[in-house]
Amino acid sequence: MSTPQTPRPARYGPYHPYVPPRPPVPPSTGHGWTVVALLFCWPFALAALPHTLRASRALGAGDTRTAATEGSRARRLGIWGLAVGLSLSSVASVGLLVAATAATAPFIGAAVADAPPAPAPADGSGPEDGTPVRLAFIGNCYETDGLTDVVARIEVVDCDEPHGGEMYFKTSIYGDYRELGAERSIAFPGEAELARHATGACTEKLVALRTDPGLFDIWYIVPSERDWAAGNYSMWCFAEARDGSSTGAIAERASAE
Repeated sequence: MSTPQTPRPARYGPYHPYVPPRPPVPPSTGHGWTVVALLFCWPFALAALPHTLRASRALGAGDTRTAATEGSRARRLGIWGLAVGLSLSSVASVGLLVAATAATAPFIGAAVADAPPAPAPADGSGPEDGTPVRLAFIGNCYETDGLTDVVARIEVVDCDEPHGGEMYFKTSIYGDYRELGAERSIAFPGEAELARHATGACTEKLVALRTDPGLFDIWYIVPSERDWAAGNYSMWCFAEARDGSSTGAIAERASAE
């Protein structure tokens, strides 16, 4: 009868493959961040460059501690250069946008004021071969015989000859409403508001021409809601002698006094 054998203990432990140690990673010299600072805000690049050079020299001499310290300083300066550069770019972009808007705003009204005016009402009074009232020029004198409350055309005559009326002022009222603090897009003010504005503006202009408003009946043409939507902001001022006859242009008579 055989005696049971005791198993021998393992001579070797579990197998572990040999992994060679990784070589130490050299510290960064901050060269990349110096280039970033040069692209976005060059004063920071000038400040970071000496640290990058010292880090490179220290790394070549085997002084990794000095290389790490100088490289870290160059990296911080590069990050600051990137942040400041992006901030300045954003501020400059907003400033250019604001400046461009402010520069073009005064010309918006003038540009749209040159849009073709709406045609005169077909059922208005005036000679068939006359000048449409919306195409009249400042200083155009005209006959008032046969005209009704709605005038479509006028017969332009020599101001040195007796006549009944004159178109003495034309302007774009867009700027008048911008001065009240309105935004670039202005809603139609309404017929009553435009009539109030035109009455005051046409009367003030007549006084400025040293002409007694009491001698004339003043009437005007203001933009309709359709005109306003189409970009037509023009206003015409007309003066018609209350005694039925006048001689000489209002502007010429005012300058001769």
